[in-house]
Amino acid sequence: MLRVSEGNQQYLCGGTAISQRWIVTAAHCVSGMSDRDRLASRAIVNPTDMYTYPRSSEVGWKRVLAHPAYDNSSSVNDIALVQTSKSMSTTPLPYSAAEASPPIGASLKVFGLGITNFGGKFPDSLQIGHVLDLAGTTGECGGYGDRYGADSMLCAGLPDGSVDACQGDSGGPLTGWAERRTLVGLVSWGYGCAMPGYPGVYTRVATFANWIQGNTGVAGSSTAIGLTGPAEVRANRPCDAKA
Repeated sequence: MLRVSEGNQQYLCGGTAISQRWIVTAAHCVSGMSDRDRLASRAIVNPTDMYTYPRSSEVGWKRVLAHPAYDNSSSVNDIALVQTSKSMSTTPLPYSAAEASPPIGASLKVFGLGITNFGGKFPDSLQIGHVLDLAGTTGECGGYGDRYGADSMLCAGLPDGSVDACQGDSGGPLTGWAERRTLVGLVSWGYGCAMPGYPGVYTRVATFANWIQGNTGVAGSSTAIGLTGPAEVRANRPCDAKA
């Protein structure tokens, strides 16, 4: 979990530790951040409760790198890296660098501490949503038309729109199964929350694998994302690398 400072205000975003010193999140959470705001922001490592956590789980930020081609108006290239000021006590999650896209119907999980319905309240504990890849590489995602770009975005939800990320989940992980749980997407944008015909849109992490490795030195996983994983990893439980 990322507690992001902006002037005299703070807001919540998600993120995923890919090493003890690097977190992947959405550019719209941190783009244009001043040095003062960066120094006041914190990563909360392995949170299961947004209200109660040990002070030792707070980690400062040393550096923030938003993708240089991020476009706020179109949400293209919505990815950023946060380097922490010290090592995090967490098990990093591998990120996907696979050339093949997750297949349509692939079983995915989204994690977050954002609100549970549009205009609603924040939950007391980490939420896990079971969703499906609804687009593959077809280039079509619900009613979004040309705004959705399959080369750098991923479309996930359920056909009836009943499960989705929401405000406060931005930048958080969407994971699939590639021999182990693997980061495939970042919560990016959508119309409302859990609206039929308008699935969640996620940054497709594999598209940015070279950029991530070039800036962090952390290599991604080239193993393709499968349709599903073993039954025991599909059970609802927190992800070790949620930051």
